Amino acid sequence: MKNLARGLLLLALLLLLVPQCIAQGLEGLKLQGEEFTYKFSPNKELINGIIIKPSGDGPFPAVVVNHGGGGDAKKCSHNEGSNFVQKSYVVIACDLTHSGKRDGGKKSTFGGSQENADRIMACVNVLESLPYVDAKKLCIYGISMGAFATIGTCTQTDKFKAAAISAGGVGGNSGLGSLCDEGNVPKITTPFISCHGGDDDTVPLESAKKFKAIMDANNRISELHIFEGIGHGVCKVKAVEVYALILEFFEKHLK
Repeated sequence: MKNLARGLLLLALLLLLVPQCIAQGLEGLKLQGEEFTYKFSPNKELINGIIIKPSGDGPFPAVVVNHGGGGDAKKCSHNEGSNFVQKSYVVIACDLTHSGKRDGGKKSTFGGSQENADRIMACVNVLESLPYVDAKKLCIYGISMGAFATIGTCTQTDKFKAAAISAGGVGGNSGLGSLCDEGNVPKITTPFISCHGGDDDTVPLESAKKFKAIMDANNRISELHIFEGIGHGVCKVKAVEVYALILEFFEKHLK
C-alpha cells in the first residue's frame, strides 16, 4: 500500500508539472493550469492570460479573444471563449492595455494600439509553442475596444486565417488606437466578419460601415451583419446568432 501511495503521489506531482514542461520551449512563458504569464519581446513586459483547450490531444485550431474596455482575459476567455471551445477551438486571451486591471493607463495605448498588437502577437507566439495547437489554423476575435485591437493587429500580420469583430470599426473616436485608422486598414489581408448593433451609441454603426467600405475598396473579404434595434452589447443580446455566424465564417476560411 505504501508503494501504491508513493506512486500516486509521484503521478500527481508529474501532472502538476506538465504545464511547466510544455512551456519550456518558449523562453519567458510559464503555464499553470489555464493561466499563463509571458515576458515577451520587444521590451520583455510581463503579460497575464488564460488558455482554455477542448478535451483531447489535438492539434486544434485556435482563437485569440480580445476583451473590451474595462474587461480582462479571465472573464472574456470564459464568457466569450466558451463558444469556441465547445466547437473544438483552443482559446487564448491576455489582459490588454484597456483592461480593468490597468487603471490609470494611457488612453493612447488602448484599443488598436501598437502596445496591444504586441500583446496579441505574444499570444500567437504562445499558441505556436503548444503541441495541441494547429499553428496553421489561427483566428482572432475582438469585442468593442478589443475589436479595434483586432483590426490594428491585422494591419501588421497575415498569421490569422480569419478575423471577427463585434461592435467595432474605424473612425469616430480618438480612443480607438492609431493602427485601426483609415490609413492602416488597407494593409489588412485577413478575411473579416463584423457583427454590429443598429442602435449602438458607443461605437456608431457608421464606424463598422466605414471599415467594410475600406475593405471592399481594397478587394478584401469582408462581411457586415447588422442587428437592427440592438445596442452595443450585440454579442451578448444576440449571442446565438452572432457566434453561429462567426463560427461558420471561421470554418469556411480554415479549410
